[in-house]
Amino acid sequence: MNTALDTNFAIPGDASFPLNQAFEAPRDRNEAETLRQYIGQMRQELAMRLLARVYADGSTPSKWWLSFTKRKFMGKAL
Repeated sequence: MNTALDTNFAIPGDASFPLNQAFEAPRDRNEAETLRQYIGQMRQELAMRLLARVYADGSTPSKWWLSFTKRKFMGKAL
């Protein structure tokens, strides 16, 4: 699963970060690296918890959770 997560993702302050209006950019490189580590850890935990919900019975994905893949959230799609 860790290989599926992108290790080079946008953080607040980057031009490609979708929620720049809601978050303050890091002040220096140390703060940016700490933020990148925190967001990476958060993404890993979210992926593990989401997979546990989607595949609750262990073999087939839940049709209720997969219905969200067709929807946009804040104008963004998966």
